[in-house]
Amino acid sequence: MAGVMLVLMGTARMGGVIKYIPVPVIVGFTAGIGVVIFVGQWSAFLGLSKESSEHFHQKLWHLLSELPQTNVATAALGLLSLVTALVSPRIVGLRRIPAPLLVVIVATLAQAAGHFPGVATLDSAYGGIPFGLPAFHLPDLSLALAITLLGPPRSRSRCRARSSPCSRRWSRMACQEPCTTRTRNW
Repeated sequence: MAGVMLVLMGTARMGGVIKYIPVPVIVGFTAGIGVVIFVGQWSAFLGLSKESSEHFHQKLWHLLSELPQTNVATAALGLLSLVTALVSPRIVGLRRIPAPLLVVIVATLAQAAGHFPGVATLDSAYGGIPFGLPAFHLPDLSLALAITLLGPPRSRSRCRARSSPCSRRWSRMACQEPCTTRTRNW
């Protein structure tokens, strides 16, 4: 849905609006989102319990207080996955295999071989992979649900439009201004 909104914003030539947002605001917003995503992955990477709070500082405090309960096997698999993702593109024979696919294969084989206790798998975290297809039914198409579903994609499409270096270049081109400065890849 966010992608559809981005296409509609592009079709309506709303890229020109981005020139009114200062670069420090875009950089700060992008850095802030990066920190939120980074901290949000700690619980899965280290095998910690998740905090269901909405506020960042509460999640961060919970994760910091849970650090002594780090699951060593989960952290080791996470570190193995990270090293695999960073090193595999530099190995000549593995360059053709996408790093994320190789990470899934290596981590799956390591867990299957080691049967490490406490490591969350599809079965333990989500109840396994269902066999067969779900029964066919029509989705609930109420106006209240449509309004509820439009909120997050609208925010994501705005964030992507703001943080995209291409949007600044395209907004200059749409306004017939010469692109004299090289846009930085944030």
